[in-house]
Amino acid sequence: MVNTDALVEALHDITDGANTKPYLIEMLKNKKISGSECITRLRNEDEHPLVLLICDN
Repeated sequence: MVNTDALVEALHDITDGANTKPYLIEMLKNKKISGSECITRLRNEDEHPLVLLICDN
């Protein structure tokens, strides 16, 4: 039996990710944030769900 609540939540998360990915990429480019730095910081983050990145303005 499929847990429909979990399935709906997973589909919602996938849709949100697909919808916001272009905005994230554009923001990283505009703020001159290194994509590799972003990925590294996200991978290393184990305590806080929100990662703040320093950008050069």
